Amino acid sequence: MVETAAVLEREALGALPAPLEFTPEECEVYRAAPTFSTFDWARQHMRMVSGPYKGQLWRPDVSPFARAIMDLFDTPSLRKLFIIAPSQTTKTTIAYACVLASLCRKLRPVGIGMPDELAVKRKFDETLSPYVRSIHELRRQLHPDPRIATTRGEIVFASDERIYGMWAGSESRMSSVSMEVVVIDEEDAYTDRGAVQSMEERVTAYERMGASKIIRVSKPRGTEEESTIWRDAKAEGQVWLRLRAKCPACGTVQEMDDSRIKAVWPQGEERPEDRAERARQILRRDLARYECEQCGYMWSDAARDVAIRRGGLVPDREVENPQIAVVQIRSWESPLIRMSKVLHDWFVAQNNPRRLKNYDNNHKAVPYRVVTRETPETALRERISEGRPALVAPAETWALTCGIDAQMTGFWFVVRAWARNLESWLVHQGFLQSWNDVEDLLRTRYPVQGRDDVTAPIWRAGIDIGGGVGRETEEGDEGMGVTMSQETKLWLQENYGQFPVYGVKGAARPMAVTVKPSVVGIDPAVQKKFRLGELVIYMLDTKDLKDAVHFRLTSKRCTTPMWLHGESSPGELDVYVKQMTAERLVTSKSGRQQWDAGSRANHLFDCEVYAAACADPMWAPPMIMLPEPYLVRPEPEKSKRNTASSRLAGLRRSPYAR
Repeated sequence: MVETAAVLEREALGALPAPLEFTPEECEVYRAAPTFSTFDWARQHMRMVSGPYKGQLWRPDVSPFARAIMDLFDTPSLRKLFIIAPSQTTKTTIAYACVLASLCRKLRPVGIGMPDELAVKRKFDETLSPYVRSIHELRRQLHPDPRIATTRGEIVFASDERIYGMWAGSESRMSSVSMEVVVIDEEDAYTDRGAVQSMEERVTAYERMGASKIIRVSKPRGTEEESTIWRDAKAEGQVWLRLRAKCPACGTVQEMDDSRIKAVWPQGEERPEDRAERARQILRRDLARYECEQCGYMWSDAARDVAIRRGGLVPDREVENPQIAVVQIRSWESPLIRMSKVLHDWFVAQNNPRRLKNYDNNHKAVPYRVVTRETPETALRERISEGRPALVAPAETWALTCGIDAQMTGFWFVVRAWARNLESWLVHQGFLQSWNDVEDLLRTRYPVQGRDDVTAPIWRAGIDIGGGVGRETEEGDEGMGVTMSQETKLWLQENYGQFPVYGVKGAARPMAVTVKPSVVGIDPAVQKKFRLGELVIYMLDTKDLKDAVHFRLTSKRCTTPMWLHGESSPGELDVYVKQMTAERLVTSKSGRQQWDAGSRANHLFDCEVYAAACADPMWAPPMIMLPEPYLVRPEPEKSKRNTASSRLAGLRRSPYAR
């Protein structure tokens, strides 16, 4: 019986067709997709291609929050992930790890969005292509022709799947391309914010299949109106995750707040009174510590690292299977950022709206919030210092600066006294009718309160050259005459070296610094007899300077306030306050904030900006570098022409009564 069964079995097997043999390509198609997690894959296969850890496997201890972000990306229901974090927090590395892990599971079309074409080419050449070539699973699937595999701005695989580079302005090139995964990197740096929406549209076809994923990773830049990632995250996010740290001493779980980062000075050592010196010592000596909200234990950087590794990302609400999630990381929650650097930057940012904005964007990972949209009259009047007489420099004076606004009918001006810490007092303001009056003003020496041995001359002055209103020429002159701007340049050229005055002009675009020297040349539109040679002027970021003036005049938190003198007549004070409150901080259609006066007179506000620019640390040499106060001995009685007592009454001619 056994032999019969064996025979029957052999006969049955012989009747079956021969087993199928698949080609390597067919095996690749039918192979089941791997199911590894992004986090496990990154630890085993992703080697750094730049930075201090170049050549090493990715280290999760450098990014304690990375696992939670990668697990979010792996969630099947997730369609969009916002990662809001400052620079140097490995946010872009985490995003690329998610993309590369998904490609190792299955090749698919991927898009990488960058601010411009040059950034795309640099990112592909320096980062993405080295990553792909360092990963065996992806390297073996590259296109066999190396000239095609990693072209500038694109990576091509043998199956014709690609990693596409996108930038603002590449919409026409990408209009017919569908992508399953899209990473939009540093979107707040895009010149065309509408490009973000165009990039997101690339996943529409896969979105209907429930297979698309979008990662938007950036630090906020500017204000809430200017930051697209913040605005969209607030509007679309179903769940918002922030990091909670666990105290190494008491075990209290808490959300770290930068207000609890404090400097710990050695016992018996007094901290420096000067804020800048205090900030420098904190950074140099690494004195910053974080105070636990429960037990008061002061965490060092090492203890902070332990606390954040013991903690984790916590959602603000419980949402089952979220489709859109937001992760926010602050700089002091990253092991790569020293808390002393955070505290140093906080000290440096005080009383400086530009640096406060950078601190909010670069450390707190939030848009900069402008508290007040206009300069309130009541707050301005509270700055009147009743004990400070007009036309007299206070005893704290380190130097006097002057701002002059040239108009067709005359010149508005402001003279302001500055202490070395940039606290300041209004000394003199008004209207002048001629260039001779301007020259007399620049020669003026003001008495110093409480001192008879010295007087205060104007150390530096700025006069506006940006106007374009023309004056009529004298009878017999040819042409249409010379504009006020050209007349001012001519006066500066003729009086070069005689007065401490420089031409200033507001920049058309935001600048990296508040004050920057520039050179103007010959204007062919000017009559030959009025033409100038090259002239050094100073470009001003008027938005930031007006922010600073507004903050110093109105904020009760300001430690370097701007004061008004207490002896103006009611008419003069009313005109000053009216012009200082003439401008409003408005938001343009492009989302950019700017000061706008409308049709209201704002000349004294402009003069205050020019005077503040003269004392700005970015104007070299800066006022703070003066070795001693810029004061001189009084002139003899016979030189009354140059003394304040004999001339100030004449300089106070003004159109206030008009």
